[in-house]
Amino acid sequence: VYKQARRSKHVNTASSEREDSLLATHTKNRTASMTMEQFGIELDLLSLLTTLSSVGHFCDFLNQTSKEVFEAPLPIQSPDCHRILGVYLPRASLCAVLAAICALYCLYYLLCAVSMPSVVCGDRKKLERLRQSCPAIFEKFWPTPWAPQAHMQTIIRVAIQTYPSPERRREVLKLKDGGHVCLDWYNELSPEQPTVLMLPGATGSSDENYVRHWIDDMIELGYRSVVFNYRGCGDNKLSTPRIYSCTDIEDLQDVLSHVSSLLPRSPVMAVGASLGTILLVKYITECKRSGQPCLIKSAMLISVIWNFPEADISLHKALNKQTLNRYLCNNLKKLLKHNKPVFDEYRRRGQLCFDYEKAIKCNYFRDFMEILIIPMFGYQDHTHVYRDTSPHLRVSDIHIPVVTLNAADDPFCPKHSIPEEAALHNPNLVLVTTRKGGHIGFMEGFLPVEKTLMDRILMQFASSMFTTHKKVL
Repeated sequence: VYKQARRSKHVNTASSEREDSLLATHTKNRTASMTMEQFGIELDLLSLLTTLSSVGHFCDFLNQTSKEVFEAPLPIQSPDCHRILGVYLPRASLCAVLAAICALYCLYYLLCAVSMPSVVCGDRKKLERLRQSCPAIFEKFWPTPWAPQAHMQTIIRVAIQTYPSPERRREVLKLKDGGHVCLDWYNELSPEQPTVLMLPGATGSSDENYVRHWIDDMIELGYRSVVFNYRGCGDNKLSTPRIYSCTDIEDLQDVLSHVSSLLPRSPVMAVGASLGTILLVKYITECKRSGQPCLIKSAMLISVIWNFPEADISLHKALNKQTLNRYLCNNLKKLLKHNKPVFDEYRRRGQLCFDYEKAIKCNYFRDFMEILIIPMFGYQDHTHVYRDTSPHLRVSDIHIPVVTLNAADDPFCPKHSIPEEAALHNPNLVLVTTRKGGHIGFMEGFLPVEKTLMDRILMQFASSMFTTHKKVL
C-alpha cells in the first residue's frame, strides 16, 4: 500500500479502505506501545518488525512514507533523540558518551603523550652544565593535543608551519668531479661572526620550512647561517650524473674546506636533520679515524637515523611502507626525472653506471638503493652500505660536543635502535629522546605554526656553545 501510494497521486477506493484499516490498527496498537528509554527508541507493535530489520534506513523510509500517506510520521524516533550509526540515543546519553570520549582522550594524552624527555649522557658534570644552558631539554614536552601521533607530527608540520623569508646570497660551488652544489648564505655581518652550517634531510633544501625557521633562529641570535643544498636540490640542476647520498661525504668535506678558507676566524657549528645527521656523524668520525682536523666545533643532530637495518625494517611495515617510504622514493625519482637530459647524455656515451629506466620505476627506498646507490658508490650490496654508514656503529668515535634529538615513535628510527648504552661511554655525546614527535616534527602547543621543540633546543644549544666556548659539553 505504501509503495502504491508513493507511485500514484490518486488512490482508488479499495486502497483508501485499506489505508483506513491500517490507520485504525495503528491507533489501536499505540495503546500497547512499549518504550525502551534506556536506548531512546520508542517501539510499538507496528514498528517492531521494521526496527528489528533495520534501525536506521528502514525507519527513515517508513517515517517518510507515513508522512505522505497518513500526513503524520510514525513514532519511530523520539523527539529527544539523536541518531548515531543507525541507533537513536537520547540527548542526555549522547552528551554522556561525548564527555566520556573526551575524558578518555585527555587521560591518554596526559599519560601516554606528555612526558619528560629521556636524557642520556655519561658525564654527570656536563649534564648539569647542560641543564643550566639548555633548560628546554629538561622540561616536559607537550605535543600538539590534536596531533600527537608520529605520522601526524611528521606530515602536518610540513603543511602548517610558516615559511620565514630571510634575504639570502646564493653561491655555486664547483666540485672536483665537475659537479656543483649551492650554498645559501644568510645574515653575513663580519668575518668573526659565528657560522652555523645547516644540512637538510633527504631531498631537502633551504626552501624547507623547518630550515627557514633554523635560519630565522640564528638571525635572532646574531649568527651567520649557510645552508648546504645537495646536488640537484633547491632549484639546482645536475651537471654530472652523480647524485648525493648518505654514504658519501666528499661533497661535505669540500663545502667545509671552502667555508673554512673564506672564514678562518669564524667558529663553525653544524646542525642536521635526517640524512644530514648521517653525513655529519660520518664526517666527524672519519676525521678522528684518519687523523684529519675536524672543521666543525660542535653539532646538533635532529631525528638521527641511527640504525640502518632497523630503519629499513620499520619503513617496510604496512603504514610506513605505503606513506613515508613511497614519499621518499617518489621525491628521489622526481630528482632523476628533473635531470633526465643529463642522464640521457651520459647513457649515450656509455658512462652511466645504473639503469635509469629501472630507477624511475621503483617504489621503495630499498629498491632505489640497490638500483642506483650501490653501483654509483661502489658498494657490494645494501648490507655493505649499512655496515659502512650506519651511525650506531660510529658512536665511540664522536670526539666533539654533539647533542641529538629523537622521538621514540620516529618511523625512521624506532626507540630500541637508539644507542643509549654506547652513549653512556662517550662523554662528548648527549642523547635526548621524547616520547612523541615523529620525524622532524616535535610540534607543541595547540596551533604549532611557529617554533617547535627542536627550534627552542637549537637556539639554546647554539647560544651556549658560542658564548661559553665549549664549556657546556
